[in-house]
Amino acid sequence: VEEPVLAVAESFEERAWARVAAVVNCRMAKGVAGEDVGEVGDADLVHWLTMSQDEDEGLARDVQNVMKYLALGMDAAPEARHSLLEIILCETRKNSEEWLPRFGAHLAILLRTVDYIADEEGWKLYEKIIEAYTQKLLHHAQMEEEKALRSGFSIPLRPSTYDLVATYCTALGDAALTRIYSELVKTALLSDLKQETVTNIELPRDSPKSRRNLCLAKAEECFAGRGEPFMNQLLSSCVDRVWTECLEDIEIAERQLGAGSVSENDEALIRSIEFLLHPAGKGENEALERCCFLTRRFVLGRRESSASALIQWFPHDVPGTVTEPSLINLRHEYDCWEAYFSALDAYQQWQEMALAFSVGGEPGDSAAVEKSRIDCVNAINAALLFESGWMEDIDPTDESPADHGSAAWSSTRVERVEARRGELERARAVGIPRLLVLLHDVHHGSGLFGDAVRVAELVADPGLGFADLFSADELGGLMRRLKGSMLELAEDAVREKETTRPYSGTLFEEY
Repeated sequence: VEEPVLAVAESFEERAWARVAAVVNCRMAKGVAGEDVGEVGDADLVHWLTMSQDEDEGLARDVQNVMKYLALGMDAAPEARHSLLEIILCETRKNSEEWLPRFGAHLAILLRTVDYIADEEGWKLYEKIIEAYTQKLLHHAQMEEEKALRSGFSIPLRPSTYDLVATYCTALGDAALTRIYSELVKTALLSDLKQETVTNIELPRDSPKSRRNLCLAKAEECFAGRGEPFMNQLLSSCVDRVWTECLEDIEIAERQLGAGSVSENDEALIRSIEFLLHPAGKGENEALERCCFLTRRFVLGRRESSASALIQWFPHDVPGTVTEPSLINLRHEYDCWEAYFSALDAYQQWQEMALAFSVGGEPGDSAAVEKSRIDCVNAINAALLFESGWMEDIDPTDESPADHGSAAWSSTRVERVEARRGELERARAVGIPRLLVLLHDVHHGSGLFGDAVRVAELVADPGLGFADLFSADELGGLMRRLKGSMLELAEDAVREKETTRPYSGTLFEEY
């Protein structure tokens, strides 16, 4: 019976299975017919396994050791059971071939299902075997993808790897499952981002073609029975795994990336937040908190392009679902960031339109430029005069953010609360001066020098407290801008009255 199978078998595992399966089938047939089945000894099993190996496979000793421990049966002492599991674990970890780790994982699962693994130490070894095999699966899939990417090709989605890992994880405890599966989801996200780079097509969050979405769907299918609190913790741990690898421990405001660039790490940080929004959990609160945290980190780290990309990407309906009174400050902070980046976008649009008009626009384009200017001024003023203050908490007694136990971005609730307060102060010191300079520039660039000069009134208003947010260099730069606007305003007055300045031609003349 086994000869046709042996003829096409290419590995030790396949040959061994062909021989053992043939014997098992024969014994079952004899048993049904009422014939004497007889016994199969350890020597017979070792013989079949030894026959199945090639001369260069060198597995006889390991096979014999495994069979000797199995021969002890269910009465084996715990030490003997542990020794068997340690042999399986060692082979699973060190062997580069795919079949042996799979063989070890299957054998470990078989031992668990017959209650051969009955104590805590045995359970830990079992989880390590399964984890070692899943790591082999992930490594193999990654190697294939990287090889294709180096050649400039993208690999179609292969659900089998994610199905296998999810299936093996169902038999694990919560801690081991979370550790293994969060690594899988992180790998899936990074693979998706690499595929997007090759194809130049961004996969939406709910796309059935995305690896990360497949992983999360399998998690919901296989693990939802453990309850919503577990699913929330699993999804949060998936984000943590990405952040631990990609959230660089930089000193605030000491890094400058190229204008308009979003690094691969920053893209991964941004997109990982979507894990918290999967229907399998209830992570909207944490998603909003992480969005605000990451935006502050980007802005203060001079990665404004990444911050803008995050605010544009984050689902705008999520803050509306966060209704807890204790999170009012986070909702306010998110709204402040939206207003800030809307102002920056409006300024860029006006600048582009004004430049295009100045180098050869049609007369009819002036109305569009004027509308763009008005929209820009309104957007900047909306941010500067934001209700309750831009980046100022509505409720100073609220100690947002909540504690999610997320070691990648802060170790304790107290640390995150204190860090947030300090970051909000620095964010005001970055954002407010910049918005005031842009407000001046849009007025000055439109020839409205009087409006440009009146920006000084906003700076000097003691009720707003904007002047205290400027550094000496920033204030000096604004004063020079205001001086230029005042001179242009004076020139306009001179031209309107068709007169000359009384000090023209004297040493008091301004150049």
